[in-house]
Amino acid sequence: MTAAKFILVADDDEPSREGLKLLLSRWGYSAETAVDGADALHHAVTRHPALIITDLHMPKMDGLELLRTVHASLPDVPAIVVTGTHEGSRTKTEAGRLAFGYLRKPVDVTRLKGLVEAAMEPGSRQEVQPSDADTLMQR
Repeated sequence: MTAAKFILVADDDEPSREGLKLLLSRWGYSAETAVDGADALHHAVTRHPALIITDLHMPKMDGLELLRTVHASLPDVPAIVVTGTHEGSRTKTEAGRLAFGYLRKPVDVTRLKGLVEAAMEPGSRQEVQPSDADTLMQR
């Protein structure tokens, strides 16, 4: 990779947020962090990231509301959902509709790297449907 691409990481859990930022940096990406959904939305609309990695449960604005809002104004920005909780089928379905990928914490680093690389490819904005907490099936 010749130039770092800006990735926005939104997670209210500091160790998760900083750990993802460190991983992305090691993989050659530039990353910024947001402590909640409202902070992430501000970064997204002012900086237009190449990718958003977000937790679902955050204060001020949850991850689904963040994805809905970003998708409405920046539909070309893919997102990866990383969550530590078991979600109901309705939440998984909506996250799958709005996000490029869906992973459970603790994150499988190999899977995350593959999703990040795929999401950063030109024209990668596609929808995925998580079939369970850790499995990702692309349509």
